[in-house]
Amino acid sequence: MKFFVALTLMSAPAIWAADPVPMNIKTGQWEMTITRQLSGLPQAARPVPQIPADKLAQLPPEQRARIEAMLANAAGGGAAPRTTVTKTCVTKESLAQMQTDENSRPNCKSTVLSSSLTKQVVRSECEIAGAKRVSTATFEAIGPESVKFTIVSDPADSPRPGAASPAASMSLTISGTSKWLGPVCADAK
Repeated sequence: MKFFVALTLMSAPAIWAADPVPMNIKTGQWEMTITRQLSGLPQAARPVPQIPADKLAQLPPEQRARIEAMLANAAGGGAAPRTTVTKTCVTKESLAQMQTDENSRPNCKSTVLSSSLTKQVVRSECEIAGAKRVSTATFEAIGPESVKFTIVSDPADSPRPGAASPAASMSLTISGTSKWLGPVCADAK
């Protein structure tokens, strides 16, 4: 999987309004650390389990604190942040082509808002399960060996009752960093 394919797939595939400028980063093996955070899940879609106080009292303090935090987060409409680490290969071709996966998401349209050697901002509008979503993805090259990114996806308008899945009212924030590991990709060895 190519670096920008992975990043673009997270926000939505892009149909470029203008020729983007490839970011000035090194080619080769990269490691991405990605954190996803959901918020705004409707109460009906997130039943919160009830744990009797006497059962909580029997737990070790650290375990009790973790469980209470999870329950409070679930009651508040969010989900605990989830972080993953993955490796990907960046090639000259992937940087030049800014490859996207337009065919897998025909209900999306993306526009490059700005593009330079060090920063790209892309706005995407998608219709998923009858609900419109708007995402803004910002990728910034800190240097040739480091990239940080943020993708924020929100409902485009208030969902109609019963018209869309409960997920239609959720907001999703994806943030992360990528660091260059070396000039040779693991799958190319």
